[in-house]
Amino acid sequence: MTGIDRAHITINAGASLGTLTRPWTTFGYDELNWTYTPRGKAALKTFGEFAERPYHVRAHNLLTTGRAFSWPHWGSGNVYHEDANGNPVYDWTTLDQAFDAYIEAGMRPLVELGFTPAAMVPPDADLPFTRSASQYQPYEASLWSMPPHDYAKWGELIFQVVRHCVERYGQAEVEAWYWELWNEPDIFYWRGTPEQFDGLYDVTVAAAVRALPTIKVGGPSVTGGPNAVKFMEGFLAHCAGEGDRGINSVSGGRGTQLDFISCHTKGSAFGRRYGPLSDTGAVHDWGGDAHGNGMVRSPRQSPSRRKMLTEIRAHLRAAARHPQFRNVPVIVDECDPCVPAHFSAYDNANFGFRNTPYYGSVMASVFKRILDLNDTEHDAPDVTLASAWAFYFEGERYFEGFREFFTAENVELPVLNTYRALARLHDDRVALASDATWPIGEVDRLATDVMDPETGNLDDVEVDGIATRTDKSVTAVLWHHRDDQYATAPDAHVTVTVTGLPFDANKVVARNIRIDRSHSNAHAVWESQGRPQHPTTDQLTELHARDGLEEGQVVAVRTVGDHAVELTLPMPLHSVSLIEITPA
Repeated sequence: MTGIDRAHITINAGASLGTLTRPWTTFGYDELNWTYTPRGKAALKTFGEFAERPYHVRAHNLLTTGRAFSWPHWGSGNVYHEDANGNPVYDWTTLDQAFDAYIEAGMRPLVELGFTPAAMVPPDADLPFTRSASQYQPYEASLWSMPPHDYAKWGELIFQVVRHCVERYGQAEVEAWYWELWNEPDIFYWRGTPEQFDGLYDVTVAAAVRALPTIKVGGPSVTGGPNAVKFMEGFLAHCAGEGDRGINSVSGGRGTQLDFISCHTKGSAFGRRYGPLSDTGAVHDWGGDAHGNGMVRSPRQSPSRRKMLTEIRAHLRAAARHPQFRNVPVIVDECDPCVPAHFSAYDNANFGFRNTPYYGSVMASVFKRILDLNDTEHDAPDVTLASAWAFYFEGERYFEGFREFFTAENVELPVLNTYRALARLHDDRVALASDATWPIGEVDRLATDVMDPETGNLDDVEVDGIATRTDKSVTAVLWHHRDDQYATAPDAHVTVTVTGLPFDANKVVARNIRIDRSHSNAHAVWESQGRPQHPTTDQLTELHARDGLEEGQVVAVRTVGDHAVELTLPMPLHSVSLIEITPA
């Protein structure tokens, strides 16, 4: 499998497509308590310095009980307790630290209301548990996923949380937040029934609206796949007031307020494989004799955009059955090429792409394809946000290969620079067409071997992009991507014809800002240093020097009309280019 040899892109800067939807302006993570650590606050500040608008940030475990200390895939907001008489006691310490950090960085919470506080776990709850060093108590193991034993107490908790936030941050600020019940209630995060979830949602909405009538509440934040779609269908029927599921458990009427619809998608799940390690992570092939007899061979796998996009499309089509939700925004608040976040290249070598420009090129492609779904799924609501479930990890090795934006010492990974590039797009989106891509309607035909034995026959390689303009600039983000992190290919020869320039084409400057194996890529520098896990001060300075965007190859510019130019540039496989055309 190779890349594309030649591609021709046309941009009509005079053909406005309207205001650009920016689904990438959001992210999230499991470890709530890393929000306000020194590294966490520095990472938020980095995002805030380049973000084109306030990012919405989501974290698990806001209402989970604990010692306000995170480790991978765990955290606790520790908000709710009860005294000896069963009266509620609220502790806002951790919630305030987390939300203060978001606000200080110019961001907004996407508040995930979960999970069940220890004091609300049903007294008779009993799930299999064996005490160990990593499972301190049955609560940490899974009791947090039980439905609260008293929905009235839960409702009062939600009321108090919302009221506290309004008092601390102001009504106008909190009105811009999203409030979501739970996470992935279609799997182990919720040990109740779908009907119990409906009831908890009704209680949550009523309590939140009582505290702030203009609040935006939604859900159900389900996973991808057929079971998730079934859960989504039932939840939407409940909110729409349809059938047996349509009764509101609080009002007794039909239907429930739904201000946004949320769902998730993951492009792969490689799992953990035990075996020898190298200085970059797990070893693919090991053991055996000189002839290969007895060798353990690990499959080379990569994320699948087909899986991600068809999962999103299935949820959009479920929503399309309810015309009343046509203008309700859809938030894919976990939109990731692989799962889980806390497995690294030391668990499975296939997670290694997270250190490389591949991570950025696959996400750029997915974001654009989400816009394509918005354009083609005419009866469905539009996706407005798609969150990378990624942040950073404490205690990690350099370039561990977690799903994150920063490695040790907050050295920036190449994927962060893709977000920087996307942030520089203007608000007015204009027409862009490529002869080296595939239509979104053909997504089911894409070849893939990740978690799906039914492979298609359509090559998924593409050179594509998103283009925008102002009166003084035409800016585009382009990428060359294939869903194969191990593929190698010569650079694509890309020609970009731009017409409708809002200024004289005879006097223009074109910049090519590049993310690839040689540019905007601290990981490549670390490899050239010999992959040190204890870099010297000079080596660390050299790594941080590669934070941010860097100029790529010079773009050849040829005038082909008073308001038209032709650009030529090479694009390596798994690269992203930010092209900026301005008057000289």
